Amino acid sequence: MAVLTTWTWVCLAGGAVLCIGLTSSIFRRRKRLSVPRNVVVVHHFFGRGWTVPSKSPFPMKLETFLRMTKTPYMNDHSGQMSKKGKTPWIEFNDIQVADSQFCIDFIKKKRGMDLNTALSVEQRSIARAFLKLIEENFYWTMCIELFCNKENIPLLKRSAPLKGPGFWLYYWFVRRAIQSATWGHGIGRHSVEEVWCIAQSDIEALSNFLGDKKYFMGDDPSEIDCSLFGMLTFLLVSMQGTRYEAFTKEHHPNLVSYFQRMKVTYWPDWDTLTTSSDKFTNDHGKLYFTENIPE
Repeated sequence: MAVLTTWTWVCLAGGAVLCIGLTSSIFRRRKRLSVPRNVVVVHHFFGRGWTVPSKSPFPMKLETFLRMTKTPYMNDHSGQMSKKGKTPWIEFNDIQVADSQFCIDFIKKKRGMDLNTALSVEQRSIARAFLKLIEENFYWTMCIELFCNKENIPLLKRSAPLKGPGFWLYYWFVRRAIQSATWGHGIGRHSVEEVWCIAQSDIEALSNFLGDKKYFMGDDPSEIDCSLFGMLTFLLVSMQGTRYEAFTKEHHPNLVSYFQRMKVTYWPDWDTLTTSSDKFTNDHGKLYFTENIPE
């Protein structure tokens, strides 16, 4: 019979405490939803954030798309994961779809809409390339900075779902998960400082292409704006106090102005959806764009 080391027991106990803490927090929020037909239900894992409507840029991306297209939807903050183990995910008339981009593609097909209709074939290709830069490269640089650069531990403590000893269990597990994911990706094989160099180049590329345009691809919003806004929310709000935020504000203010324009246009209720605000209201089960529900 294998003998477990003291450290193994500590890890197992810590994992159990972490799971119990997160699970109890989730179940305290859980309410059964009554959903009309032809309404998109967006499933979130951790609910609304302390200073942002979502701690993750991918629910922000998806919900921005729904707001941009005025798609009838409601949020489910009960914390249920998809069968793929991915979040966010949606339900639509008993059909489940996971992954923010797959969700957007599904909704586009169901509603017969396309935010990219004004783009040329070349512009669509450029937007696709930037989407992958944002989500498959730049996103991971920010995860590495937050959880693998020890200088950011005080920042994480302020926004973590667990406090006290629970924070260190949360930090250890999330850090290990990010290290594992980014090692397989490849970017995690670099040092934190090398990743920081990669991030600066990504930010510069986004800023240079945006220029003085109103939206990323021109005068009208397109699908890429949903992804970019979600990632800038993470960069400029969730990462406040980091060198990533400082670098962007000092050297690439057009990204900051773009973020503010998007926020004002599509998230006028921002303060009611952040838990640190005295205006916060729980929108679990709230129906948005009721007037657009098809007969």
